[in-house]
Amino acid sequence: MSEAIYDVTGWGTSEFYNKAVSFAKLVHPDDVKYVSFTINEATKTRKSYKLEYRLRHKEGHYVWVLENGSVILDQHGNPEWIDGVILDISQRVKMENELRYAKAKAEASAESKASFLANMSHEIRTPMNAIIGFSDILLEADVSNENKKHLATINKSARSLLHLLNDILDSAKLDKNKLELDMQVFVLENMVDTVISTLWLQAKSKGLELSFTVEPRAACAYLGAEDRIRQVLMNILGNAIKFTEKGSVTLTVSKRDEENQVRFLVKDTGIGIPKERLETIFEYLHTSRRLHEQALWWNRARHQHFQTASNLDGW
Repeated sequence: MSEAIYDVTGWGTSEFYNKAVSFAKLVHPDDVKYVSFTINEATKTRKSYKLEYRLRHKEGHYVWVLENGSVILDQHGNPEWIDGVILDISQRVKMENELRYAKAKAEASAESKASFLANMSHEIRTPMNAIIGFSDILLEADVSNENKKHLATINKSARSLLHLLNDILDSAKLDKNKLELDMQVFVLENMVDTVISTLWLQAKSKGLELSFTVEPRAACAYLGAEDRIRQVLMNILGNAIKFTEKGSVTLTVSKRDEENQVRFLVKDTGIGIPKERLETIFEYLHTSRRLHEQALWWNRARHQHFQTASNLDGW
Protein backbone atom coordinates (compact mmCIF):
# COMPACT_ATOMS: atom_id res chain seq x y z
CA MET A 1 0.00 0.00 0.00
CA SER A 2 1.46 3.35 -1.04
CA GLU A 3 1.43 6.64 0.83
CA ALA A 4 -1.24 7.87 -1.59
CA ILE A 5 -3.82 5.93 0.43
CA TYR A 6 -3.71 8.82 2.92
CA ASP A 7 -5.06 11.23 0.28
CA VAL A 8 -7.98 8.89 -0.35
CA THR A 9 -8.94 7.68 3.13
CA GLY A 10 -7.14 9.92 5.60
CA TRP A 11 -5.41 6.84 7.08
CA GLY A 12 -1.66 6.41 6.71
CA THR A 13 0.05 3.20 5.57
CA SER A 14 1.50 2.57 9.05
CA GLU A 15 -2.03 2.48 10.51
CA PHE A 16 -2.98 -0.27 8.07
CA TYR A 17 0.23 -2.26 8.67
CA ASN A 18 -0.11 -1.93 12.46
CA LYS A 19 -3.72 -3.11 12.11
CA ALA A 20 -5.05 0.04 13.71
CA VAL A 21 -7.60 -0.04 10.93
CA SER A 22 -8.78 -2.77 8.55
CA PHE A 23 -9.15 -1.83 4.92
CA ALA A 24 -12.05 -4.28 4.51
CA LYS A 25 -13.96 -2.60 7.32
CA LEU A 26 -13.71 0.76 5.57
CA VAL A 27 -15.89 -0.50 2.69
CA HIS A 28 -19.45 0.80 2.88
CA PRO A 29 -21.77 -1.91 4.30
CA ASP A 30 -23.99 -1.74 1.21
CA ASP A 31 -20.97 -2.36 -1.06
CA VAL A 32 -19.29 -5.22 0.83
CA LYS A 33 -21.17 -8.00 -0.96
CA TYR A 34 -20.50 -6.48 -4.39
CA VAL A 35 -16.77 -5.94 -3.69
CA SER A 36 -16.31 -9.43 -2.25
CA PHE A 37 -18.09 -11.08 -5.15
CA THR A 38 -16.06 -9.17 -7.76
CA ILE A 39 -12.71 -10.02 -6.14
CA ASN A 40 -13.68 -13.68 -5.61
CA GLU A 41 -14.65 -13.99 -9.27
CA ALA A 42 -11.36 -12.38 -10.31
CA THR A 43 -9.53 -14.91 -8.09
CA LYS A 44 -11.32 -17.85 -9.71
CA THR A 45 -10.96 -16.67 -13.29
CA ARG A 46 -7.47 -15.16 -12.77
CA LYS A 47 -8.59 -12.05 -14.60
CA SER A 48 -8.25 -8.40 -13.70
CA TYR A 49 -11.27 -6.56 -12.30
CA LYS A 50 -12.69 -3.07 -12.16
CA LEU A 51 -15.22 -1.80 -9.65
CA GLU A 52 -16.56 1.32 -8.00
CA TYR A 53 -17.50 1.47 -4.33
CA ARG A 54 -17.43 3.67 -1.22
CA LEU A 55 -14.74 3.86 1.44
CA ARG A 56 -15.16 5.45 4.88
CA HIS A 57 -12.77 8.34 5.38
CA LYS A 58 -11.01 8.82 8.70
CA GLU A 59 -13.14 11.91 9.29
CA GLY A 60 -16.30 9.80 9.03
CA HIS A 61 -17.66 10.60 5.56
CA TYR A 62 -17.56 8.24 2.58
CA VAL A 63 -15.59 8.73 -0.63
CA TRP A 64 -16.27 7.02 -3.95
CA VAL A 65 -13.30 5.14 -5.39
CA LEU A 66 -12.51 3.36 -8.65
CA GLU A 67 -10.38 0.25 -8.21
CA ASN A 68 -8.55 -1.54 -11.03
CA GLY A 69 -6.72 -4.61 -9.85
CA SER A 70 -5.53 -8.17 -10.34
CA VAL A 71 -5.30 -10.92 -7.72
CA ILE A 72 -1.72 -12.22 -7.53
CA LEU A 73 -1.43 -15.93 -6.74
CA ASP A 74 1.52 -17.77 -5.19
CA GLN A 75 3.15 -20.87 -6.68
CA HIS A 76 0.43 -23.03 -5.13
CA GLY A 77 -2.38 -21.03 -6.71
CA ASN A 78 -3.44 -19.31 -3.52
CA PRO A 79 -4.25 -15.58 -3.54
CA GLU A 80 -1.31 -13.67 -2.07
CA TRP A 81 -2.03 -9.98 -2.70
CA ILE A 82 -3.80 -7.56 -4.98
CA ASP A 83 -1.86 -5.56 -7.50
CA GLY A 84 -3.72 -2.46 -8.68
CA VAL A 85 -4.65 1.17 -8.16
CA ILE A 86 -7.42 3.00 -6.30
CA LEU A 87 -8.58 6.44 -7.48
CA ASP A 88 -10.83 8.93 -5.72
CA ILE A 89 -13.80 9.56 -8.06
CA SER A 90 -16.04 11.40 -5.59
CA GLN A 91 -16.20 14.54 -7.75
CA ARG A 92 -17.16 12.53 -10.84
CA VAL A 93 -19.90 10.67 -8.97
CA LYS A 94 -21.17 13.96 -7.52
CA MET A 95 -21.32 15.44 -11.01
CA GLU A 96 -23.15 12.37 -12.34
CA ASN A 97 -25.69 12.60 -9.53
CA GLU A 98 -26.22 16.29 -10.24
CA LEU A 99 -26.74 15.52 -13.92
CA ARG A 100 -29.23 12.78 -13.09
CA TYR A 101 -31.08 15.17 -10.81
CA ALA A 102 -31.08 17.89 -13.47
CA LYS A 103 -32.32 15.38 -16.06
CA ALA A 104 -35.14 14.23 -13.79
CA LYS A 105 -36.05 17.83 -13.04
CA ALA A 106 -36.04 18.73 -16.76
CA GLU A 107 -38.18 15.71 -17.60
CA ALA A 108 -40.65 16.63 -14.88
CA SER A 109 -40.76 20.19 -16.21
CA ALA A 110 -41.29 18.95 -19.77
CA GLU A 111 -44.05 16.62 -18.56
CA SER A 112 -45.75 19.50 -16.76
CA LYS A 113 -45.45 21.69 -19.85
CA ALA A 114 -46.81 18.97 -22.11
CA SER A 115 -49.74 18.38 -19.76
CA PHE A 116 -50.51 22.11 -19.66
CA LEU A 117 -50.36 22.43 -23.45
CA ALA A 118 -52.57 19.40 -23.92
CA ASN A 119 -55.18 20.64 -21.43
CA MET A 120 -55.12 24.17 -22.84
CA SER A 121 -55.47 22.91 -26.41
CA HIS A 122 -58.39 20.66 -25.52
CA GLU A 123 -60.15 23.48 -23.64
CA ILE A 124 -59.81 25.86 -26.60
CA ARG A 125 -60.76 23.18 -29.13
CA THR A 126 -64.26 22.80 -27.64
CA PRO A 127 -65.51 26.33 -28.43
CA MET A 128 -63.55 26.29 -31.69
CA ASN A 129 -65.44 23.21 -32.86
CA ALA A 130 -68.69 24.99 -31.99
CA ILE A 131 -67.70 27.98 -34.15
CA ILE A 132 -66.82 25.69 -37.06
CA GLY A 133 -69.98 23.61 -36.65
CA PHE A 134 -72.43 26.53 -36.52
CA SER A 135 -70.68 28.39 -39.34
CA ASP A 136 -71.00 25.23 -41.45
CA ILE A 137 -74.74 25.21 -40.73
CA LEU A 138 -75.10 28.91 -41.57
CA LEU A 139 -73.18 28.46 -44.82
CA GLU A 140 -75.82 25.95 -45.92
CA ALA A 141 -78.64 28.31 -44.91
CA ASP A 142 -80.30 30.89 -47.11
CA VAL A 143 -78.10 33.93 -46.51
CA SER A 144 -76.96 36.75 -48.76
CA ASN A 145 -73.81 36.39 -50.81
CA GLU A 146 -72.04 39.08 -48.77
CA ASN A 147 -72.87 37.39 -45.46
CA LYS A 148 -71.93 34.01 -46.90
CA LYS A 149 -68.54 35.43 -47.80
CA HIS A 150 -68.05 36.64 -44.22
CA LEU A 151 -69.18 33.28 -42.86
CA ALA A 152 -66.72 31.49 -45.14
CA THR A 153 -63.93 33.68 -43.79
CA ILE A 154 -64.95 32.90 -40.20
CA ASN A 155 -65.12 29.19 -40.99
CA LYS A 156 -61.75 29.12 -42.72
CA SER A 157 -60.09 31.15 -39.95
CA ALA A 158 -61.54 28.88 -37.28
CA ARG A 159 -60.23 25.81 -39.08
CA SER A 160 -56.81 27.46 -39.37
CA LEU A 161 -56.81 28.10 -35.62
CA LEU A 162 -57.78 24.49 -35.05
CA HIS A 163 -54.71 23.47 -37.05
CA LEU A 164 -52.62 25.69 -34.80
CA LEU A 165 -54.04 23.98 -31.73
CA ASN A 166 -53.10 20.62 -33.20
CA ASP A 167 -49.60 21.97 -33.78
CA ILE A 168 -49.39 22.90 -30.08
CA LEU A 169 -50.30 19.34 -29.17
CA ASP A 170 -47.66 18.10 -31.61
CA SER A 171 -45.02 20.21 -29.87
CA ALA A 172 -45.86 18.39 -26.65
CA LYS A 173 -45.46 15.07 -28.45
CA LEU A 174 -42.13 16.24 -29.84
CA ASP A 175 -40.77 16.77 -26.32
CA LYS A 176 -41.62 13.13 -25.60
CA ASN A 177 -40.16 11.85 -28.89
CA LYS A 178 -43.60 10.57 -29.86
CA LEU A 179 -44.15 12.69 -32.96
CA GLU A 180 -44.95 10.61 -36.04
CA LEU A 181 -45.43 11.43 -39.71
CA ASP A 182 -49.01 10.94 -40.89
CA MET A 183 -48.72 10.23 -44.60
CA GLN A 184 -51.99 11.17 -46.33
CA VAL A 185 -53.12 12.36 -49.73
CA PHE A 186 -53.79 16.11 -49.60
CA VAL A 187 -54.69 18.90 -52.01
CA LEU A 188 -51.66 21.14 -52.32
CA GLU A 189 -53.45 24.42 -53.04
CA ASN A 190 -55.89 23.97 -50.14
CA MET A 191 -53.05 23.36 -47.71
CA VAL A 192 -51.17 26.47 -48.87
CA ASP A 193 -54.36 28.56 -48.84
CA THR A 194 -54.96 27.56 -45.20
CA VAL A 195 -51.50 28.80 -44.23
CA ILE A 196 -51.87 32.10 -46.09
CA SER A 197 -55.36 32.68 -44.65
CA THR A 198 -54.05 32.18 -41.12
CA LEU A 199 -51.21 34.69 -41.57
CA TRP A 200 -53.03 37.17 -43.80
CA LEU A 201 -54.31 39.40 -40.97
CA GLN A 202 -50.86 39.49 -39.36
CA ALA A 203 -49.33 40.67 -42.63
CA LYS A 204 -52.12 43.18 -43.27
CA SER A 205 -51.65 44.78 -39.83
CA LYS A 206 -48.04 45.56 -40.82
CA GLY A 207 -49.02 46.86 -44.24
CA LEU A 208 -47.36 43.93 -46.03
CA GLU A 209 -48.52 42.20 -49.16
CA LEU A 210 -48.79 38.43 -48.54
CA SER A 211 -49.35 36.28 -51.61
CA PHE A 212 -48.73 32.83 -52.99
CA THR A 213 -48.45 31.19 -56.38
CA VAL A 214 -48.82 27.53 -57.26
CA GLU A 215 -47.25 26.95 -60.65
CA PRO A 216 -49.36 25.06 -63.20
CA ARG A 217 -46.80 22.23 -63.51
CA ALA A 218 -47.38 21.25 -59.88
CA ALA A 219 -49.82 18.40 -59.34
CA CYS A 220 -53.17 18.91 -57.66
CA ALA A 221 -52.78 16.20 -55.00
CA TYR A 222 -49.74 14.82 -53.24
CA LEU A 223 -48.92 12.10 -50.76
CA GLY A 224 -47.10 13.44 -47.73
CA ALA A 225 -47.24 14.69 -44.15
CA GLU A 226 -49.51 17.68 -44.72
CA ASP A 227 -49.50 18.77 -41.06
CA ARG A 228 -45.69 18.81 -40.91
CA ILE A 229 -45.38 20.76 -44.17
CA ARG A 230 -47.97 23.24 -42.95
CA GLN A 231 -46.12 23.65 -39.64
CA VAL A 232 -42.85 24.46 -41.38
CA LEU A 233 -44.57 26.88 -43.77
CA MET A 234 -46.26 28.62 -40.84
CA ASN A 235 -42.90 28.96 -39.10
CA ILE A 236 -40.99 30.30 -42.07
CA LEU A 237 -43.72 32.60 -43.38
CA GLY A 238 -44.41 33.83 -39.84
CA ASN A 239 -40.74 34.73 -39.41
CA ALA A 240 -40.69 36.39 -42.82
CA ILE A 241 -43.61 38.61 -41.79
CA LYS A 242 -42.06 39.27 -38.38
CA PHE A 243 -38.74 40.49 -39.82
CA THR A 244 -40.16 42.40 -42.78
CA GLU A 245 -41.06 46.01 -42.03
CA LYS A 246 -42.33 47.00 -45.46
CA GLY A 247 -42.86 45.46 -48.88
CA SER A 248 -44.05 41.90 -49.41
CA VAL A 249 -43.78 38.25 -48.51
CA THR A 250 -44.32 35.74 -51.29
CA LEU A 251 -44.62 31.96 -51.35
CA THR A 252 -44.03 30.16 -54.64
CA VAL A 253 -44.83 26.46 -54.98
CA SER A 254 -43.32 24.73 -57.98
CA LYS A 255 -42.66 21.25 -59.30
CA ARG A 256 -39.07 20.09 -59.33
CA ASP A 257 -37.81 18.19 -62.34
CA GLU A 258 -36.43 15.35 -60.23
CA GLU A 259 -38.79 12.57 -59.15
CA ASN A 260 -41.98 14.67 -59.15
CA GLN A 261 -41.01 16.58 -56.02
CA VAL A 262 -42.24 20.02 -54.97
CA ARG A 263 -40.32 23.09 -53.92
CA PHE A 264 -41.56 25.77 -51.54
CA LEU A 265 -39.77 29.07 -52.04
CA VAL A 266 -40.30 31.96 -49.60
CA LYS A 267 -39.15 35.44 -50.55
CA ASP A 268 -39.46 38.64 -48.55
CA THR A 269 -38.15 42.19 -48.56
CA GLY A 270 -36.91 41.96 -44.97
CA ILE A 271 -33.47 41.92 -43.41
CA GLY A 272 -32.50 38.46 -44.70
CA ILE A 273 -30.02 36.01 -43.13
CA PRO A 274 -26.22 36.55 -43.05
CA LYS A 275 -24.38 34.07 -45.27
CA GLU A 276 -22.16 32.87 -42.43
CA ARG A 277 -25.24 31.62 -40.54
CA LEU A 278 -26.92 29.77 -43.38
CA GLU A 279 -24.90 26.57 -43.05
CA THR A 280 -25.66 26.26 -39.34
CA ILE A 281 -29.36 27.04 -39.76
CA PHE A 282 -29.95 24.52 -42.52
CA GLU A 283 -27.66 21.72 -41.31
CA TYR A 284 -30.47 19.96 -39.42
CA LEU A 285 -32.90 20.42 -42.31
CA HIS A 286 -30.55 18.72 -44.79
CA THR A 287 -30.13 15.73 -42.46
CA SER A 288 -33.89 15.45 -41.94
CA ARG A 289 -34.47 15.78 -45.67
CA ARG A 290 -32.26 12.78 -46.48
CA LEU A 291 -34.07 10.61 -43.95
CA HIS A 292 -37.45 11.83 -45.21
CA GLU A 293 -36.49 11.09 -48.82
CA GLN A 294 -35.67 7.49 -47.90
CA ALA A 295 -39.07 7.04 -46.27
CA LEU A 296 -40.90 8.64 -49.17
CA TRP A 297 -39.09 6.44 -51.70
CA TRP A 298 -40.92 3.44 -50.23
CA ASN A 299 -44.20 5.32 -50.31
CA ARG A 300 -43.73 6.17 -53.97
CA ALA A 301 -43.08 2.52 -54.72
CA ARG A 302 -46.40 1.58 -53.11
CA HIS A 303 -48.42 4.55 -54.38
CA GLN A 304 -47.18 5.13 -57.90
CA HIS A 305 -50.46 6.73 -58.95
CA PHE A 306 -49.77 9.72 -56.68
CA GLN A 307 -46.97 12.23 -56.91
CA THR A 308 -45.12 12.46 -53.63
CA ALA A 309 -44.54 15.66 -51.71
CA SER A 310 -41.06 15.55 -50.28
CA ASN A 311 -37.67 17.20 -50.17
CA LEU A 312 -38.60 20.57 -48.75
CA ASP A 313 -35.72 22.15 -50.63
CA GLY A 314 -35.28 25.87 -51.06
CA TRP A 315 -36.00 26.77 -47.41
